Amino acid sequence: MRIAPLRAALGLTAAEAEIALGLANGQAREAIAAERGTSPQTLGTQIKSILRKSEVGREAELTALINRLLR
Repeated sequence: MRIAPLRAALGLTAAEAEIALGLANGQAREAIAAERGTSPQTLGTQIKSILRKSEVGREAELTALINRLLR
């Protein structure tokens, strides 16, 4: 499963790892929220948590980090 390395390396929950993977794959926030059945506000809160745990400041940096981890 592709989320296991993200969970191990970054300390993400399963939900956070799935969201991070979606962002890294170029999915729009709205699409991720709809797919997960959550509000855009909830997704935004989860993304803030992912960025904090990943020690990056922007989604582009998160995408680059995830791509390096999943090589």
